[in-house]
Amino acid sequence: MAVVGVYSGLYGPTEYLGIVNCVLIVLQLVGAGVIIVLMDELLQKGSGLGNAVSLFISANIFGQIVWECLSFSSIQSPEGNAEF
Repeated sequence: MAVVGVYSGLYGPTEYLGIVNCVLIVLQLVGAGVIIVLMDELLQKGSGLGNAVSLFISANIFGQIVWECLSFSSIQSPEGNAEF
């Protein structure tokens, strides 16, 4: 599904993205799918709250954690914004 999504232009024209970006997008989508499947297996084994709602909640929390860890932040200073 990831290859079809990228090839169909869901993330932009493939000519504009280039082969490297297309491959990176496919790898990111496949990796996210594997993480969701593993989280579902973990919750089905009784390690979680027990239903599919907890899967979506935990996926949302995990995504927020990863986003906060890897995203840039801005710091206000008298000289202007400094990005880190």
